[in-house]
Amino acid sequence: QQTFSGCGVTAKGMVFDGTNVWVACTGQSKMLRIQRALTGQLSSEEVALDFQPGALEFDGNYLWAVDESAPGEVAR
Repeated sequence: QQTFSGCGVTAKGMVFDGTNVWVACTGQSKMLRIQRALTGQLSSEEVALDFQPGALEFDGNYLWAVDESAPGEVAR
């Protein structure tokens, strides 16, 4: 078991893109990317954003995030 705490208590959404697990750090304008989820050699990286991500979805090509700082908007 590994634990990643880059988002603190504000993690609101999580999605797997086939390689990485992405966690929305709502209120912090960033996402946490947990890399190499399939290999078990996990590491994490913070990715800065210019909005506050909420719910996440992956459509097979793109990662989509609800923008919690602008209700009704989504970002790709």
